[in-house]
Amino acid sequence: MTLTRDFWNPELYDILMQLRPGTAAFDFDNTLIRNDFGEAVMESFLLEGVPAYKGDISLLLGENGDKALSSRYQNPDLFRSIVLAQYETIQSKFGLEASYRWSSWIFSGHSPKVLKEISKKIWNQHAINSSRYSV
Repeated sequence: MTLTRDFWNPELYDILMQLRPGTAAFDFDNTLIRNDFGEAVMESFLLEGVPAYKGDISLLLGENGDKALSSRYQNPDLFRSIVLAQYETIQSKFGLEASYRWSSWIFSGHSPKVLKEISKKIWNQHAINSSRYSV
């Protein structure tokens, strides 16, 4: 897309034309994140077995609940794949909002302070360079 002078004041247009084009990724759920930040945090919790959740996860995972429960800490990849399969099933049957609501158990059990620390750590792990770290 080419920027034209049509709707810009001349001074601002000149400033914009001197900038190097950037890249942005929008996922339209009120975030502007490289890849999807919420899913990156969710992946981290899944690979740890969602240790903060103290409820019975087997009830959340339908027919694969017992399999997920037994693999929760022993086989993180299997646990992750079972949970994500259920997440995707809910999303395809009931929509994105329903799958987001369902996945809230994955994030529960953490204090706001701990969630902030974990989020900052994950954001910084995925930063392209250290000058773009979260503060």
